[in-house]
Amino acid sequence: MFDFEWVHFGYNIGLELALVMLWRMYRSAPPWRAASARPVGLHALTVLIVFQGCHSIEHIIKLTQYLFVPLFQSGKVPTPGLLPQVTGWPIFLVHFGFNMIVWTLMLLAL
Repeated sequence: MFDFEWVHFGYNIGLELALVMLWRMYRSAPPWRAASARPVGLHALTVLIVFQGCHSIEHIIKLTQYLFVPLFQSGKVPTPGLLPQVTGWPIFLVHFGFNMIVWTLMLLAL
C-alpha cells in the first residue's frame, strides 16, 4: 500500500503540473481559435486544476500520516487521509470519486 501511495502521489503531481502547463498554453492561444469552445474548456480546466490540487493535498496528508504518525505505523491503521475520516466513507470510494471527477473534467475540458 505504501509503495502504491508514492506512485499515485507522483502521478497526481505530474498530472497537476501538466494541467497547469496546458492551462497556460490554452490561455495564450489566439482568440480566433475555437472561440466558441474556449470559455467552456478554460473554465473546466480551471476547476480541474483546483480539484486536482485538493486531490494532491489528500495524498500529502496520507503520506504524512504514514511517515510521521505512530498509530499508522503500529498495524492498527484507521482510514488514512482527511476526507475518509471526516465523512466516514471508505478510502476506496473517496479516491474512486476523486479520480472519476478528475477524468470526467479532463474529458469535458478537452
